[in-house]
Amino acid sequence: MSAAAPTTINLQVPGTIATTSAVAMRMPFGGRLVGVTAAVGTAPVGSALTLDVKTGSTVKAAVSIAAAAVSAAGTLVAAQDMFAQGDVVEVDVTAVGSSTAGANLVVTLVVDQSADQTGQNEYDIAVLRGGHDGGVQA
Repeated sequence: MSAAAPTTINLQVPGTIATTSAVAMRMPFGGRLVGVTAAVGTAPVGSALTLDVKTGSTVKAAVSIAAAAVSAAGTLVAAQDMFAQGDVVEVDVTAVGSSTAGANLVVTLVVDQSADQTGQNEYDIAVLRGGHDGGVQA
């Protein structure tokens, strides 16, 4: 079985960003978060624009776009990188720049759908959810 390509999901916050800015979506599938990047159309000035990617109160990743920069890769929280179908994933902006706020934020989530809650592959998901222990039956 070949591995499926990761799925990318873009979450956008148009306009000038504020610490009250947030965007959320209900995940249509479960999987493992394998990457997060963020970009802005207008760079923050004076200090970094920072954000967390969360499900509920659990932080899955953190991103910091440096002052005068327009993009950054996120840092994943390895123990918290899984989510289930139906989980609400939220981008929570925690800082925007001290003299000029960043604007037109796009956060890209890279998700491996082939992983289940224990990190197994697609075949294992089908077997385990089929109601038996995964052994081959003759």
